[in-house]
Amino acid sequence: MRAPAVHAGPVWGPRLQTASVLAAAALLAVVAGMEVAEGGDRLTPPLLGLVALAGAALLFSIPPDKLFLGWLLLAPLLQNSADESAIGRPLSFALYAAPAVVLAVLTLANWRRRSDGGLVDLFPAAYVVYVFLSIAITTTLLQDELFGTGKVLFMTTALGAVVYYFLVFGPGRSIAAERIARVLLLGALGQAILALVEWGSGWNLWGTSPWQYSDPPRAVATLVSPPALGVFLGCGIVLALAVIAWAGPVELRRLSWLVVVLGLPALLVTYTRAPIVATAVVALGVLLLARSARLVALGAVAVMALALVAVWPQLSASKLYETRIAESTNIAGRADIQDISLKAAKAKPLTGWGYGSFDTAKVAEGASVDLRVQAALATSSHNGFLTVLVELGGIGLALLLVPWVVIVVRGIGAIRRPTPERWFAVACVAAVAVFALTASANDLRFFSIVYALPLLFLGLLRRSGSGGGEPFTS
Repeated sequence: MRAPAVHAGPVWGPRLQTASVLAAAALLAVVAGMEVAEGGDRLTPPLLGLVALAGAALLFSIPPDKLFLGWLLLAPLLQNSADESAIGRPLSFALYAAPAVVLAVLTLANWRRRSDGGLVDLFPAAYVVYVFLSIAITTTLLQDELFGTGKVLFMTTALGAVVYYFLVFGPGRSIAAERIARVLLLGALGQAILALVEWGSGWNLWGTSPWQYSDPPRAVATLVSPPALGVFLGCGIVLALAVIAWAGPVELRRLSWLVVVLGLPALLVTYTRAPIVATAVVALGVLLLARSARLVALGAVAVMALALVAVWPQLSASKLYETRIAESTNIAGRADIQDISLKAAKAKPLTGWGYGSFDTAKVAEGASVDLRVQAALATSSHNGFLTVLVELGGIGLALLLVPWVVIVVRGIGAIRRPTPERWFAVACVAAVAVFALTASANDLRFFSIVYALPLLFLGLLRRSGSGGGEPFTS
């Protein structure tokens, strides 16, 4: 007797997606062919609309986990740097900006309420809304350039919130920690290789970097600036050390060693003090707190101290020491601009001067200081948190930092419990610490994927047992 057929579920969804992709691609090919035949040398609005339709159909047909992991892998290659390249600009839009929008839509469409949902989860969205209101009330950016302002707001301020909610409440809640860690390590390894190649040859993927003309030349890979590259590498290095020292997955050990071996020299050739010091301090903490690596960490510190003593005469006489280590002029300028910034923040402590008003505020509050300090007014902000305080006030800074504090404290509490997933909790807390220490000496707000890193790691902590949520997915 023939067994009855078993229906696993509806199949019309995947078929409809496939049909949409094929139909859009066919229609696009026909219209594009007509444009070429008529001698068109640019995309007309109808053709641009068809491109968008085909791209959306294709992106929505990709499983959310694969879409997110692929986007995360390509993100450091395609963010701000690619905008300066004729080839990179469309690639950045198609493979970086557009998938981020799709991830936001998928999160809203697949939202799952959590039994432990709390007030802390409102803060990332509240911060984005607060920034938008500041733009709308204190500037004319929305009236003058709606699309450009919306793009900047989404790709810098809102991107971290999108990633957070995707991981905590959206489809990303089911992606295994090991898979995400692998992609982050691969991204750090890729940036390390590009940085070392750039340092040795001057070659940069998206064209010549202006930092190549500094003294000494400083590597940026594809992350626009040395501090942005430094903090990205720093997060990758502490993640790798957490895998190695805190009994992370065996499958990630070899990749982690590669990140450490190549990431450390790549970090050094950024010649940027803040991420180097931040990574060194946090990495030392990761190793010292791991019983299995404590002796190794102490030995490494001793070896480094002895090596520093041995080479100090040559180092202190080198040009590098004079220009990047002992050079104090820019440090004094940063101290002056910090004092002026605190004065500006005190003038409008709650709501701040408004979005993008840092330069206006520092000039207004620096007019009455002595001539030496006035010379520092040409210095840009080098403290991201202080910039937020000046522009958005205490309310804005609180909306930004409350989830950092709450979720990291929970994560530290989880690290104290001996569970197999402690390695990832250590990695997430350490990465947030690297970013926080670096951001206290550099303004990283406009470096897209780099500025989203804290909420990426906070989201991973939050959705896991270490963040007060569900256990790690496997």
